[in-house]
Amino acid sequence: MSEPVELRVRISEFRKIYPTVTGDPTLAVEKTSFGLNYGECFAMLGINGSGKSTTFKCLTNECQPTSGQLTINGLDVNDDFSKVRKLIGYCAQYDSIFDWLSVEEHLYFYARIKGIPKELRKELIEH
Repeated sequence: MSEPVELRVRISEFRKIYPTVTGDPTLAVEKTSFGLNYGECFAMLGINGSGKSTTFKCLTNECQPTSGQLTINGLDVNDDFSKVRKLIGYCAQYDSIFDWLSVEEHLYFYARIKGIPKELRKELIEH
């Protein structure tokens, strides 16, 4: 599949198989391909078990694809995730807020994850 270079998110021939304790692997996603340009609004719909969460888990490097290519801004999600993670925002299905952190602590935590330089964090968070 040949797609324009300007695609911000590109998934090509993505496949994910989960091993199981019984030895019978579970096919979660089979040969999925799509691309998104900057600013596009996107929704992935499907029944339970159709591979939506698995696709996003692989895009956020929570798990590895069995095969295929996943890129963001031309960077391979698996090989360049330290760079990729600074380019994405992801709202998970479940809360990404920790009960034991204050609002300010959350802001510092996520600023650090996003790679905002330490010397800029205080000014950005307090203003």
